[in-house]
Amino acid sequence: MTPEETREFDEMRGAAHLYHTSAVFLQDISPIIQDLSKGKLPVNLNANIITSIVIYALSAEIAMKAILKNEGTAVPRQHDLKTLFESMSATNRNVIKQKLEGKYPEFDSLLENNKKNFVEWRYFYESAQSADVSFLRDLSSELGILCNKLASE
Repeated sequence: MTPEETREFDEMRGAAHLYHTSAVFLQDISPIIQDLSKGKLPVNLNANIITSIVIYALSAEIAMKAILKNEGTAVPRQHDLKTLFESMSATNRNVIKQKLEGKYPEFDSLLENNKKNFVEWRYFYESAQSADVSFLRDLSSELGILCNKLASE
């Protein structure tokens, strides 16, 4: 990569890490917020979980775009996690799948079902969505680990 491409990769990698860390924090404090609210928050409108879903999906998206940049692939301007994942090299896809398929044997269907979480959950009030927060958290985490590995090579 050129120095400019390396700088862009590092900035994207840093952004993905920032969003992932923020989402972990929000998800982890969610039970505390629920307890402190003494039931005043509706169960289906737990802001921390909703925000975590959006931010995990954004983190995964940016990490995949960073990986694509590192591979020398044009970075598409879109949010579909499945399309971005499939655009990555087979080597990098396999690294992620090997890390997650033990915990998520249905990896492909989970990726399909969560591919539009960033877009859909930003507007959660418009229609009912489903999301697997644990899968998004782990996907975001493993993509970040791969980004860091690529940065050190």
